[in-house]
Amino acid sequence: MTKDNLNLRREKLKKNLNNLSNGKPFLSIIFSGSSHALDRFVPDSTFFYFTGLEIQNASYVILFDGQRFYDALFLPPPNPMRERYEPIEISSGHLDKSGNADSTRKKAIRQTGFEAVHSNYELMDFLTKPLNIVKEIYLDFSIPQGAGSESAAAFYKEIREKMPHIVPKNLKDIAIKLRNIKDSSEISKIKKAVEIAIEAQNAIMDILTPGIYEYEVEAVVKYIFTRRGTQRESFATIIGSGKNSTILHYNQNRKLIGKNETVVCDLGVQKDGYCSDLTRTFPSSGKFTKEQRKYYEIVLEAQNLAIKTIKEGVTISHINKVVAEFYKSKGVAQYNFHGVSHHLGIDVHDGINVDEPLMEDSVITVEPGLYNQSRRIGFRIEDDVVVKKNGVEIISRDLIKDIAEIEKRLSKPRKKIIF
Repeated sequence: MTKDNLNLRREKLKKNLNNLSNGKPFLSIIFSGSSHALDRFVPDSTFFYFTGLEIQNASYVILFDGQRFYDALFLPPPNPMRERYEPIEISSGHLDKSGNADSTRKKAIRQTGFEAVHSNYELMDFLTKPLNIVKEIYLDFSIPQGAGSESAAAFYKEIREKMPHIVPKNLKDIAIKLRNIKDSSEISKIKKAVEIAIEAQNAIMDILTPGIYEYEVEAVVKYIFTRRGTQRESFATIIGSGKNSTILHYNQNRKLIGKNETVVCDLGVQKDGYCSDLTRTFPSSGKFTKEQRKYYEIVLEAQNLAIKTIKEGVTISHINKVVAEFYKSKGVAQYNFHGVSHHLGIDVHDGINVDEPLMEDSVITVEPGLYNQSRRIGFRIEDDVVVKKNGVEIISRDLIKDIAEIEKRLSKPRKKIIF
C-alpha cells in the first residue's frame, strides 16, 4: 500500500472522530501490540490498516486540540542487544544534541510517511499536556482482546486513576466501518491470497484418497502456503472427514479418512497482510453417493441464491434469512448451523455487524452449509466475493465446485504426498 493510501485512511479516521466528538478536543491511540515469548508477531489489524507497519510496541496517536490535528508515530528506540534476538527493520532513532532528528529517525520518517516520529518511552511525557486538555480518549476495546486492544486496556488502566475526568470511547466500530470498504490495492492483495488458497484446494483434489490421514492433507496445504511466501494461515486449517465434516470448527485433523466420506476442506491464508477463506467439500472415494449428492446440490443451490441476493445495500442478516427460508422449503432447515457470510480483509472476520448494509467494494464470504450429524455427512461451499452496486465479483471463480468437474478431477491418478 502506498503512503498516499495510508494518509487517506488516516484523514478519514480523523474526520470520523472529529464528527463523533462534535469538534471538541480528543485523543486517539492505536497500539500495534506485541508477541509473547517466541511467538511470531502479528500486528494489531487496525494499527496495520492505518500505518502499514508490522512493528511491535508501537502506537499511532491522534490529538485534536479543538483547532488542529497532530499525528505522531511512536516506535521502539534502537536496541543493539534486542537486535541479537529480533529483526528490527525500523526504529525511532533519537534527537541529537541540537534537538534535530538523527539519521535513524530521519529514515523512520521517510519510510513511514509520518512527519512526527518519537520513541515509545516518550509516549507518556508527550501525552501529559493533552491528557489535561481532552475529555475523550478513543481506544480499541475489542472483545475478545487482540494485540492492540490488550495494550489499550493496560494503557487506560494506567491513566484512569490519575485522570478520572477522561471518558473512554471505543474506537473499534469506527475503524471496522472504514476497513469494510476496500480500496483497489486491498482487493488486489485479497485476490492474491485467494489465488494461493485455490492452489491449495486444487492440491487437495490431486492427493485425496481413503486411507490417508487428515493431517497429511493439511500438510499439503501448509506446503503450498509456505512455498508461496505467505505470512500465516488465516485460521487453523480445517480438514474434516466423516463425522468431523459436521463439526464447524473442527481443526484437530487427526482422523484416518475412510471410504465414501465427505471431506470438508476449509482453509485460507494471509498474503501481504490480507486474508482469503475458501471451502470445498469432496467425496473421499472420488464420487458422491446418492445421499451425499442430494445434500451437495442443495448447498450449491443455496450458495447460488445467496450470490444472486448480494449487492450494495443488502445486509448479511437478510442473506442469512434468504438461505434459511430456502433450506426450510427443501426440508433440511434442521441441518443449517450457521450464517452465510462474513467480511474478509486484514482479519478473516473483518467486521461483525450483520445488520449493517453492505457497501460497494466490501469483500465478504458466501458459505452456506448443511450438517447431518446422525448420518456423518457435512457440506460447506465457500467463495469470496467483492460487493458491487448491483451484484458481486466472484474472486474465487476459478476454483471448481460443479459435481461433474470435481468427480472428474478426483478420478485422475492420485499423486503421492512427497515433495
